[in-house]
Amino acid sequence: MRRLTVAVTTLAACLVVSAAVSDERPAPFSLAVLRGDAILIPFASFDGRRWTNDWPMPPKKVNVPITLDDVPSTWWPDDVPQLQWTLWTPDGDQHPLTLTSPAWTPVECEGLVGLRTSFQLTGPMPPPVVQPYPKIGLAVSGAQTVEPIDVVEEGSAEWKHVAALVREPFDEAETDVIRRWMHSGWHHPMRDAERAARPIALEAVYRAPWVVPASFVYYVEAVRRYPRMNDDPERPCDLVTFASGWVTIARDGTSKVNLRVQITDCERYRISALLPLGLLRVDGHCLWVGQWSGWEDENYAVVEIEADADVKLLISTRAGSCG
Repeated sequence: MRRLTVAVTTLAACLVVSAAVSDERPAPFSLAVLRGDAILIPFASFDGRRWTNDWPMPPKKVNVPITLDDVPSTWWPDDVPQLQWTLWTPDGDQHPLTLTSPAWTPVECEGLVGLRTSFQLTGPMPPPVVQPYPKIGLAVSGAQTVEPIDVVEEGSAEWKHVAALVREPFDEAETDVIRRWMHSGWHHPMRDAERAARPIALEAVYRAPWVVPASFVYYVEAVRRYPRMNDDPERPCDLVTFASGWVTIARDGTSKVNLRVQITDCERYRISALLPLGLLRVDGHCLWVGQWSGWEDENYAVVEIEADADVKLLISTRAGSCG
């Protein structure tokens, strides 16, 4: 599955607010993805306290409005149409967007109502059968700024350091999953010692500032592959352990790893990969915005990595699925 490349730029840190929390709410804003066909899909709104989504998503079925005036007011936050947006691209550039008309948009095996925009494409439009459909960037209605999420260069010293940090947690998480599956009668073709000797390959490492200067949050995706052991037609390709999750490195160098492991095969069903869309600084917190997608579904989410390294999902919106 292909992944868009994100530029490496941001290194500033999100500062923890040490003063008493103000009663004044952060300014409200909404978030949307801009697809490679210049169609916008709203997926989250923040009113200063709560995250919600009023835009209709599958499995809800709605008629496609003919014009923007025909869009039901209940689809907009506080029943107020949002017609002016700002696109933030992965390299940190911004572009004004104006909505022009509603449009039906396929996502995975479903469809939803998107919004055509004034964005001028500079290259050929990807064919509609491509899933997950390429994204141009993250769009914001309101004054909220979006910062890039960095891509760690493969093979760099930082890449190797993260790889070393995830090795032991990967082994432990993989063993836990295999032992749970054994209760259902499934057995891994390799013994623990043989598995531990197999290499772990990082496939993606993304980085953003954490809660104090010189501290960082990483999102990693890593795999361990096992060759076919026989000609079983139900196992047409290699067995794969896929791990994804968060690594935090504090200012003093201490780290914490939080991985989720899944057993799959080379087809990678049930696996979701991250496309980072941007970093938000909201009321002293650093929030990751991303698309998690795979063969079966496409989701957009806003996630906070709290000061104690716990992961807090603020909102997740499913845009489409298959099966």
